[in-house]
Amino acid sequence: MIDIKNMSKKIDDKYILKNVDLHVNKGSIFGIIGENGAGKTTLIKCLTGIYRANEGSILIDGEEVFDNAKIKQKIG
Repeated sequence: MIDIKNMSKKIDDKYILKNVDLHVNKGSIFGIIGENGAGKTTLIKCLTGIYRANEGSILIDGEEVFDNAKIKQKIG
């Protein structure tokens, strides 16, 4: 399960993502679509722990993603 609550990411004092909420149940198939520059890649980098969110939380199977090798191994 993926659970994002009130997550925001800034780069160089500019919000790339602001107040994102997302819940994806285990076993679901989910797509991310949008225009160029909409923040899709930034969202994926936050989900995989490459970027740390400035605000809010990102949980996969109930655990924080950033600095969590166990969770990062589940992401492929």
